[in-house]
Amino acid sequence: GTIDFPVLGSLKVAGLTREEVQQMIKRELIDQNLVKDPIITVEFVNLNVMMMGAIGTKRIPIDRDQFTILDAITQAGDLDITGQRENVRVIRESGANQRIAYEVNLCSAEELYNSPAYYLQQNDIVYVEPSDKVKRTTTEYGSSMVNYTFWVGLLTSALTVIAIFK
Repeated sequence: GTIDFPVLGSLKVAGLTREEVQQMIKRELIDQNLVKDPIITVEFVNLNVMMMGAIGTKRIPIDRDQFTILDAITQAGDLDITGQRENVRVIRESGANQRIAYEVNLCSAEELYNSPAYYLQQNDIVYVEPSDKVKRTTTEYGSSMVNYTFWVGLLTSALTVIAIFK
């Protein structure tokens, strides 16, 4: 919401773009006769969103104004084939210890562009839910029941028990 700028003091920058902050600081420095023709550069530092679920687990830096969910998905390397594109969740902090979860449908351009979560904010969490098939075949430990090593181990154990009793 505010930044502490040397000599100028505390400046309210909430809701401003980088360009607007740049112009405001430049105007203040000139108006107070501190510098005649300053060159101001405003950059994002430590702004990230977290990607989780059927997209992997990645921290994606916000490197520009109006950073969208599509920008984040692209930087993360796209969704897994098993990811649900109709039900992507964006979890956003709203006030003190309060979070809001938005559902985003990536398959509908109209719903996507009109979503309040289309433009991501600092510390947003994007969760891509796995498909129902993946959820049904996954155990509580994260491995799949269709994993061939499970079945080979089970078959080996059964053959060992049969060999012992013969």
